[in-house]
Amino acid sequence: MAGPTRISRAAERLKIGAQAFIAHNPPAETWAPKPNWPAPKTHPWLDWLPGRTQTSIPQPRALQTSNWGQSDIHGWQDNQVGLPPAGSDVTPLVPVPPVASPSPAQPSKSARIIALLMALLLAASAALWIVPPPWWGGHEQFTAHIIRVYDGDSPTMQRSDGTHQLLRMAEIDAPEKRQVGGIESRDHLCDLILDRDVEVTVMSIDMHRRPVVHLRIGGRDVSRQMVADGQAWTYWHYLDDPIVPLLEWRARLYDLGLWARPRDERQPPWDYRRAHRKAAAEKRRQNGR
Repeated sequence: MAGPTRISRAAERLKIGAQAFIAHNPPAETWAPKPNWPAPKTHPWLDWLPGRTQTSIPQPRALQTSNWGQSDIHGWQDNQVGLPPAGSDVTPLVPVPPVASPSPAQPSKSARIIALLMALLLAASAALWIVPPPWWGGHEQFTAHIIRVYDGDSPTMQRSDGTHQLLRMAEIDAPEKRQVGGIESRDHLCDLILDRDVEVTVMSIDMHRRPVVHLRIGGRDVSRQMVADGQAWTYWHYLDDPIVPLLEWRARLYDLGLWARPRDERQPPWDYRRAHRKAAAEKRRQNGR
């Protein structure tokens, strides 16, 4: 008898709970929906509740059916558990996902790279007018007249006392005369400084006892101008000016001067000289035999 007694007690508790629920939920006649709730819908499933037969119970906003929650989108079937029976006019309750607040737009990685390149391009365009810092003072500064140009980085100057001196321009390495692009580089330097007065700043003396110099004319550094026009390479072995590589990058970007040539024709001058010295040494070795 313990089993039926326990069951009867559980049934009694369930009955008391149901009565308490009904007592705290007024019937439909005394219940009024809130003004901001949507139009009520009938729920025939709830007929088992006393006083709730065919009552109008509003749906919470979070459970209202929207266009995206139709059965064809979610792949629901009429016989799926939890749905009203076939032929029912009750709209299934579909949870509406929360709408995330839009976050501020962040630039993509490609946009940041493009912005960086544009900033470098603007800096390179203005770099020709940047005056070298004071520590570039060099050993000697004077004004001279350019009377001859041997190649794209080796002009000859005439001092005020009439003496001539072959110079080596700092920071750059132009193609040799016998190299592809050598004549064009020499002619471009002629257009810039030949038969004109320039400001000379001597930086050092090279192994051939030539003064390594910075030349300025019209407020511009000639070494920078040659690189910016694509007529010389950055001489990485003896580089002191951080602006020169930026100007070379700009010339490469716009295919200026020697950068407009095919890749196999753009040989760095130091590689050309190394290959030429190696070929000359091999020829001397063969002639010695």
